[in-house]
Amino acid sequence: TYDSVMNNTAYDNLTLEATWVTDDAAYGTIIGQSPAAYSTVKKGATVELTVSSGPEVQETVAMPSLVGQTLSYAETSLGNLSVYVSIQVERVDDDTVPEDQIISTDPVAGQALQEGQAVILTVSNGPAVEPVQVPELVGLNIDDALARLDEMGLDSGSVSYQTNELPEGTVFFQSIDQGTEVNPG
Repeated sequence: TYDSVMNNTAYDNLTLEATWVTDDAAYGTIIGQSPAAYSTVKKGATVELTVSSGPEVQETVAMPSLVGQTLSYAETSLGNLSVYVSIQVERVDDDTVPEDQIISTDPVAGQALQEGQAVILTVSNGPAVEPVQVPELVGLNIDDALARLDEMGLDSGSVSYQTNELPEGTVFFQSIDQGTEVNPG
């Protein structure tokens, strides 16, 4: 190591010059020299040493606690960190977590983040929506038709009344055909 060479009296008759560089080697490790080891040099000659100052230290910050926050809040929070992170969003259906809320993060809150690191945000789509088939409503009484739509979780949309040859309150037209799959609502 640099310290052991500098404290060794065997090198007192040489001029030692050190250049410190960032390297994966431990701090103080001599990683190069000129002239090369075991070369013959004159008394008082200069030997240039290349010495490791250790690996480059990257700035890190703690991953903020984002579970339960909105996606927008999470993106803003991560964007305001002193290091740049790459945000990846994974969306999943979840019956208990409202839409656009963070379910989990990787890394978890408190772990160190460094420049360029990927952060995965798992975000809720809300409950899975199962499409339903529109029922046949033509020929039904309006009250029965509205009840059937309500049972299926469908809104009636607009209802208009027109005079025709059918008994009063009979549905004679529907804007979405029977059997068409639609999301509830």
